[in-house]
Amino acid sequence: MKDNIANKPLSLNVSTKIVAAVIVFVLIAVAFYFYIVAPKIEEIKGLNGQILKAEEKLNLLLLAQERLTSLENEINLYNDRLVELKNILPETKDEFLFSLQFVSLAKGSGGSIVSLTFQGDTKGAAQNVAVFDLKYEGSKYENVTKFLSMLKNNYPEIISFLRVDILKTVETGQTSTTKYIVSINGSINLSQRK
Repeated sequence: MKDNIANKPLSLNVSTKIVAAVIVFVLIAVAFYFYIVAPKIEEIKGLNGQILKAEEKLNLLLLAQERLTSLENEINLYNDRLVELKNILPETKDEFLFSLQFVSLAKGSGGSIVSLTFQGDTKGAAQNVAVFDLKYEGSKYENVTKFLSMLKNNYPEIISFLRVDILKTVETGQTSTTKYIVSINGSINLSQRK
């Protein structure tokens, strides 16, 4: 008997109602996907694209804001520096004070001032500039470089060199002596305080 059951073909008895229900279910699922889910997926893709563009614009705006803040900080630093410079720069031409400062720097560098003249008001000269001609003498070249360095480093915003000439002279006699003579034509910037 067991052999008969094993040799008997297996037949599935599936009702047509169940098959029709499965087909209707598959059709509903396909229709649901194509008419509801697929458009929503496309809509989500479009929204994601818009979000990416909005994020790019936001990043650009944040970068611009950062740069603007940086520029505002630089402007504030420059304004503070201008206030400092207005306090440092002399208000008027004071040849005596300038001469004392030049003589002090010359002595500090190991040389001396040979001559110093300040030019009077010349046509076209700016009101906020005092022009001078200075001759400095030093026995060593190091004296000259030290003097020029002291002028430049002690008064970087105040003194501008228009022309600098260095001349080396050797005087012969019982002993030969070397001198370095520096001719400087420069300007002293004055404050523009009102």
